[in-house]
Amino acid sequence: MEQKDFFMALEDAFDETNIEDLTLETNFRELDEWSSITALSLIASIDDAFGVTLSGDFIKSVSTLRDIFSEVQSKVK
Repeated sequence: MEQKDFFMALEDAFDETNIEDLTLETNFRELDEWSSITALSLIASIDDAFGVTLSGDFIKSVSTLRDIFSEVQSKVK
């Protein structure tokens, strides 16, 4: 999985944020649109794009897109 694929998968979850403004260092919790609904959308987008299921507890435990990218990358076959 490449970073561009990861960011493309995030487009549906972060529909109010310009994806080009996001980096792996972005603290997604600081985005204006971040909410529990966005978290669910993020989990669904990652599952749809990569077949990787992230738990709500995992999302609660991390804060940057790099954290999520690394987790997904470690689980993609």
